[in-house]
Amino acid sequence: AFAAGGSLAIDDAWAFAQAVLHVFPETQRICKPVSDDDVARALSLYERTRKEHTDRVQRTVQQRNGALVGLIDQKETDAELRTRMQSRRDLVWIHEHDVERAFLQAVAAETQRETSRL
Repeated sequence: AFAAGGSLAIDDAWAFAQAVLHVFPETQRICKPVSDDDVARALSLYERTRKEHTDRVQRTVQQRNGALVGLIDQKETDAELRTRMQSRRDLVWIHEHDVERAFLQAVAAETQRETSRL
């Protein structure tokens, strides 16, 4: 919806790659089997980076689809269509989401949780 598939996929790929690189840095050679805990940590970091934004996108799509269902049987004049188009919500936030900032916030939250455990 909203032609967001491409931008969401790019952000997903970037966030996933960063989460993996954060947990398994390129400078650290893996000489032992990868632990389930490390994989879970990378996936958790990815989820914390993306979930809030993708949940918001899904809610917006569901709300819009619900509203459109109500319009199926209604006839709409050109003037009503223009008014509806001019007053629709601004959805630029879907494509302009700052995934880098979201990732840094997820890393900071992870670091804070780790520090508070000690």
